[in-house]
Amino acid sequence: MPRQTRNSTEYRGVYFVELANKSKSYFIRYKSNGMSVEERAGRSDNGWDAELAYLLRAERIKGIDILEENFQRGSDLKTGQYWTFSKIF
Repeated sequence: MPRQTRNSTEYRGVYFVELANKSKSYFIRYKSNGMSVEERAGRSDNGWDAELAYLLRAERIKGIDILEENFQRGSDLKTGQYWTFSKIF
């Protein structure tokens, strides 16, 4: 199997890999807590392009995580109430 090469785009920190079926897989690269992170953003088959991957990279750099944000909003720790098994299930 030939080695896949990473190609750069016009957007900083966004790369793509040409796949066997001629679609592109986009990757983003950023730093989080001083560590370099490379993450797959999506494929061109699913509607992703370099601009969408760049917007995802910007969200990751800002530290916005949609799942984590929803969990913190629903947390009762600030009010002094704690989660119980009956509340969870």
